[in-house]
Amino acid sequence: MERFVPELPEVEIMCRNLRRWLLGSSITIDILDSKWCKEGDIGLLQSKRVDRIFRRAKYIVLSIDSRYLVLHFRMTGKVVLDAPEKRKSARIVFCGSDNKVLFIDRRRLGEGRVLDESGLQDLFVKLGPDAWPERKSEVWWKAAFGSLKGNVKPAILQQSRIAGIGNILASEILFEARISPFRSFLTLKDSEWTALADSTPKVISAVIERDMADEIGFVQDGAQNNFSLYGKKGEPCPRCKAPIQKTKQSGRFTYWCSLCQPK
Repeated sequence: MERFVPELPEVEIMCRNLRRWLLGSSITIDILDSKWCKEGDIGLLQSKRVDRIFRRAKYIVLSIDSRYLVLHFRMTGKVVLDAPEKRKSARIVFCGSDNKVLFIDRRRLGEGRVLDESGLQDLFVKLGPDAWPERKSEVWWKAAFGSLKGNVKPAILQQSRIAGIGNILASEILFEARISPFRSFLTLKDSEWTALADSTPKVISAVIERDMADEIGFVQDGAQNNFSLYGKKGEPCPRCKAPIQKTKQSGRFTYWCSLCQPK
């Protein structure tokens, strides 16, 4: 079954929610699944104040008493306010001054790590700059990707070059830029480099603004699919009405419009 997983916009939404719910609170942590924390001693964070919460790529980091709790959501992980119907898939409970927050994860692939400053730097050292919020210039894009011979879409999924873009965003960004996912960077014109530079933050900002809520939704669980192309094979393109195409590319599904994104 094709799955929609948290990418940069969804992780940014959860990060903003955690700031509202836990920032400045001294938290207690109820560990429901001992396998959730893959590194470090989460007990060291008990009754400590959350000083800062920020996102890096698809991770959320809570700065707590000179240590860092790093959340990685994998396929079905997310943070939500406590509710009885959510407890079945909860793995960790964060109790703040005013809120209880659950890390729920039906497939139990998400994880946490407790790191010091050095460990945090080691975790992120191989990541490229974040795809959002700053617009990367055409010069930056050309320097990062201009010499690559492969197809455009698999390349922008390389987290070491640009961090936070996942499979869904890649299809959506290239549709917005009118660039075929099967093009080579070597063939792009100056106007197309500009379109790619413009479309990346534009698409991400639009998804965050559109989907901002107390809980992110997964399409496979019944949430509405608001994407332009992704998951909509055979439906009319929102620009030209030609049927949306779908194929496997480098082991992942790719969606595109053959008229708006010619090879």
